[in-house]
Amino acid sequence: MSIATSPPRSSVSAFRLVLPLLTLLGLFVAWQSGHRWIAFAALGLLIAGVGAVPPIVRRKLELFDKQAMKLLATGKAAQVEALSRSNILLEMLGPQGCMDGKVGLAMLETGRYGDAASRLASALRHARGPAVLPLQVGLCKAYLLINEPSRSEAVCGEILRSGFSLPEVLAVRAVSAFLLGKHEAAKDHCTAARSLSHNADVALMLDLLDIELSLSRGLERELAQGMDSAKPFLAAWIHLLRGKLRQRRGKAGEAASSFRKALELDKAGFVGAQARRLLEIPEPAPAGNLPIEEPHKDRRDPMVARKKKRR
Repeated sequence: MSIATSPPRSSVSAFRLVLPLLTLLGLFVAWQSGHRWIAFAALGLLIAGVGAVPPIVRRKLELFDKQAMKLLATGKAAQVEALSRSNILLEMLGPQGCMDGKVGLAMLETGRYGDAASRLASALRHARGPAVLPLQVGLCKAYLLINEPSRSEAVCGEILRSGFSLPEVLAVRAVSAFLLGKHEAAKDHCTAARSLSHNADVALMLDLLDIELSLSRGLERELAQGMDSAKPFLAAWIHLLRGKLRQRRGKAGEAASSFRKALELDKAGFVGAQARRLLEIPEPAPAGNLPIEEPHKDRRDPMVARKKKRR
């Protein structure tokens, strides 16, 4: 089951559940100790607070959404996380995960793809209505960028089955299909994406995928003159393809240089994985699975060890 369709959990924050219980406990203690006037005053405040808090939280959440969207639209995505941390009221009293979506989209823009996938998946468990689509689009991109093409393809499928044929989603699905070895499906999705209006990043992604498909069939395609992108993973992909073309022409040194540049720009993504393989660099060991040294293993020279054993 994909994360995007996981069953919803309660959207009420833990603090909002605990606070009334603590207040009722305080009321009971005050009543039992004879301070009934304190208990009545506290009960009145509790009733007033229960009525006043939801509208306040709703306004604060609307304000946060507007501010976060403005930062994302003006290229200031790095400030969204700080904005979320400053909203203590929403953290304490807002719906669970209410800020995760915008923070996840911001992390996607700032290159923190793994964190973005986690935040967006969390936000999707609680999202409803129009809020779902942008989170799904962000999640399918994040999965692709952390080299999880099967998950990316699954989320893209959900979006398309919902009736939204977005060019960027079709492009992401095409690349995911290519990475999964489904070259014909990748070509079909690529054609479908080109038939729709798309931006420069989507057009570049489709061009790069076309070159990959040509290389997989033994054909050679030139990179366009001056091809580049401000997006790190697209820039890395350009270096990777330049390296593959140089490798085919017998320029091993120049190819290795291009692969290293690709790896610098995209260490954890699908481009980095290909560059690492072409450079014959071992995949990094996952955390928690590092080799354990044998405690009693004799690390001395074997000849010295045998002499000491005879003595």
